[in-house]
Parts: sequence; C-alpha cells; structure tokens
Amino acid sequence: MSFILNKTLELSSYGDEWKGCFITLREPTVEEMQTMNKDEDDVEDSVESVKKLVQKCFVSGKGFNGKEIVEIKDVSKLPYSIYKACVDFLLSGQPTSKVDTKE
Repeated sequence: MSFILNKTLELSSYGDEWKGCFITLREPTVEEMQTMNKDEDDVEDSVESVKKLVQKCFVSGKGFNGKEIVEIKDVSKLPYSIYKACVDFLLSGQPTSKVDTKE
C-alpha cells in the first residue's frame, strides 16, 4: 500500500500573466527517493533520474503559454525557474513557493 500526498505550487509569483496558474505534484515516497539515489555516480544519470521523478510525480497544472492560460501537459516545457521549483520541492520535501496541501 502506498500513500498519496499531493501539494500545489502556486505560480502567481512569476508575474501577473501567471495569476491563477499552479502545478500539483505528488510527493515522492521514501522508496522512490531511495531508488532514484541508488547507483548514480554519474551526474548525467542523476539529472535523468530527477527528470523522470518530476514527470512521474506531476499530477496537473495550468500555465501561461505567452498568450493564454492553458493546461500543462509536459513539465519539461516549462520555464527553467518553474521547473527548478518543482525539482527543489521534490528533492527537499519543502515547497519553494506557496503551497496548498489540499487536506
């Protein structure tokens, strides 16, 4: 049995265009974190593992595409600062911006 904890990163701090935008991520389990860190002596392997973890933990979101607010389908297409906020959150267990735990 696994337990699910979804947390939402609010993206309004990235500008007025991003008001109402968010990314919901499932917090990784201890097992997923252990698996990710196992046998990764190579930086390239480590980066690839982090990318896979972000994709795996992505639940949903809305973002600004330059014209309008749209559903986020691929987190790797996000601006780097927002993608990094997702990575920081997943690796630290702490959000880098406002969080709604939706309890």
